[in-house]
Amino acid sequence: MSLGADAGTGSGVVNGVPVLFAHRPGPVSGGLLFRVGWSDEPLARAGITHLVEHLALHGRHDVSGHHNASTGESITHFHATGTEAEVVAALSGTCAALREMPLGRMEVEKEILRTEAAGRSFGALDRHRLERYGARGPGLAGFAGFGLSAITVDDVRDWVSEWFVIGNAVMWITGAGVPPDLDLRLPPGPRRPVPVWTDLLISTPAFCRGNPGGVLLDAVVPRSAAASLFAKVASRALFRVLRDEGGYSYAAQCEYEPIGADSARVTMYADALEDAQAAVVGGMVDVLAALRGGAVDANDLLASKEAARLALDDPFIDAAMLPGIAMNELIGGERRDAAELQREGDAVTIADLTAVAQAVWDDALIQIPEGALDWAGFAALPTCSTAEITGRSFPRLDQADAELVIGDDGVMMRSADGRTTVRFEDCVALESWPDGARTLIGCDGFVVHIEPTLHEDLDLETIASVDAGVAPTNHLPRPARPPEQIPQRPPAPSGASGPTRRRGWRWWESSRIAPPRSREE
Repeated sequence: MSLGADAGTGSGVVNGVPVLFAHRPGPVSGGLLFRVGWSDEPLARAGITHLVEHLALHGRHDVSGHHNASTGESITHFHATGTEAEVVAALSGTCAALREMPLGRMEVEKEILRTEAAGRSFGALDRHRLERYGARGPGLAGFAGFGLSAITVDDVRDWVSEWFVIGNAVMWITGAGVPPDLDLRLPPGPRRPVPVWTDLLISTPAFCRGNPGGVLLDAVVPRSAAASLFAKVASRALFRVLRDEGGYSYAAQCEYEPIGADSARVTMYADALEDAQAAVVGGMVDVLAALRGGAVDANDLLASKEAARLALDDPFIDAAMLPGIAMNELIGGERRDAAELQREGDAVTIADLTAVAQAVWDDALIQIPEGALDWAGFAALPTCSTAEITGRSFPRLDQADAELVIGDDGVMMRSADGRTTVRFEDCVALESWPDGARTLIGCDGFVVHIEPTLHEDLDLETIASVDAGVAPTNHLPRPARPPEQIPQRPPAPSGASGPTRRRGWRWWESSRIAPPRSREE
């Protein structure tokens, strides 16, 4: 099966794993990809794919050549560069490690991953995915390492046997053929398709509030050459309007990312200082509205086509495309060579870009730092739950108008501002502390945190009923907290409108936001 027109390109099969190859001069590079990433994980075991990656790499960082790996949303990629023998040894060694995982190393690698996760802040993109998808699938972007403490040896073995299997792998190498001494033996198993995640948006286009510092808009659209070119054209328009002309933003861009056989994600982003935030929001909305209305600058389209053409104008383009082709094989996309991609790009018209802009508008979620966007036709995302729980009420001792409700089917925090509900059947993670504190996270991303000392008559027997309502596989026991982090029972309510902030206690209000990673420590 040929990848392109040049000699020395094609594919083979080793131990049941497809191997793609294309020649280029210089050091040899190769990669082994699996169709699994953090979006495939249950929240209560978030971090397990990255843990498997680390275990499979252990002991090979100091070998000849360069060997590393990455865990993405739906793809895990082991890759190496060096001589052909070094690449073969690295990727064959990865398969050997997956067959016999160094599980005695597991707790050490967990600690390394916890340290890595602690250094990564919860950013605008993490919030955006959570708002769109909840605490599942792509919404787990901000939960790196969240479930590490609960992962067992059996969990790792089961994860490898389910996902790191023959049918779920593709290899590529920049060589003249398939190396004869490759050993890609893996557990048997089928290809796992990329799930089609249903978002939580009730009405689109929609907006939500985020942190200061920038504006982020994304949409899932049909995968196409026109959508890919749209991102380049939109980048040029955003840069011109928000940076060159307005001086409001430093980084203003648009990206295109295939996420499935027939779908892709378009993401627009622009940073902003506090006094320019409103201008950046308006500018981004105006750029998208203009493109949707057919006001596409012909020079932007020509320049974008030329940039795409130059990227494909490489005598060794087949080799350069190998990682993308391998990923495309795993997510179910149709294989196209450089010539086909160029023909498709050259055929894109302004009308095609207008249609993509309309598709982006129709599915858009924009995160803004302040204000509202109803004036532009964007609907506000709900900030409270619609579901209501009936059961026993436990008033909040430090807030006169707030109460916790615990019923047979879930928990609810209710105040004058609204309610936050997590049904037991929808609870994807239950964090528990020895002092009785609990955090319940629903699949829709809403969170209820329970502090027994802050609620009247809330006893351990009632807390135990909450534990019993959540599936055991979703339980996440946490270590004991220092005494100064446990809220003390406050005096009678003074009529204050909000909770008292006590020294040493990092408040975790019921809301729709990812929990802090420090909770893992």
